[in-house]
Amino acid sequence: MGKKPVISLRVYRGKQMSYDAQGNVQNENQLVKIIHDTKEWTNFMKNLIANGYLKVDVADVKLVEKKKDEDGFFRDTVSQYDNKILIIKEVEDVFNKQTTVPMSSSDKKIAELEAKINALLKVQEDAVVVEKPKAVNKPKADKKVIEILRVDYADLNQGKKAFPGWDEVTLRGKIEELKKNQD
Repeated sequence: MGKKPVISLRVYRGKQMSYDAQGNVQNENQLVKIIHDTKEWTNFMKNLIANGYLKVDVADVKLVEKKKDEDGFFRDTVSQYDNKILIIKEVEDVFNKQTTVPMSSSDKKIAELEAKINALLKVQEDAVVVEKPKAVNKPKADKKVIEILRVDYADLNQGKKAFPGWDEVTLRGKIEELKKNQD
């Protein structure tokens, strides 16, 4: 009989991995031993997610060879398997294929547009930053002076009051215009 690798898998059930304060896994888990390249192996790998497994770790890989002894009985001889990394990668690939959903055409378009937006935003960040000009602070006018100018404007303009938003300079200019028109 040929050599068959026996794989010990640690499978974890649940919807999310949970750990205690010491970092130990709290999810229900068990050790499953399966012979590689058998129908049992292929069915188990197909139904990882359907069986409710959240995570699968390869605990150990051993080679089991059946040999006939002197008495005519078949005995199992166990030895280390050299290509453990290949088995680990195979299990990870199968598990990742089942957990990832392929992108639809609209998802691909959205991803492309997001990449373009990010590229444009990066270009904008690299652009020169122009500072906004600060507002010029006008010196605060004396309220008494403005009131006197308002009264003068009303006297010259036949009792019509000055606009409340006019400042001292504007009022002086309007008064000068009225004086020129009266002369």
